[in-house]
Amino acid sequence: MEFTPLVKKHIDVLIGEYLDVPTKPKISCKDSETISLFNRDKQLEISKKVCDFYKSKISNHLLSYIPSNEK
Repeated sequence: MEFTPLVKKHIDVLIGEYLDVPTKPKISCKDSETISLFNRDKQLEISKKVCDFYKSKISNHLLSYIPSNEK
């Protein structure tokens, strides 16, 4: 009688799906310096995203005023 693994392929699929999910690191220590650095990183990331958003809007707005050479 031959052994046929019935569950292994299902578990392998679940493991593959789990490995595709991005992990979000969490702070495990709660000292004030670490929390302060974490909050600063968040503020810098938000500021960068806002800056990038407005840069693209301004760039698009300025490009709309440049006359095109289409006839």
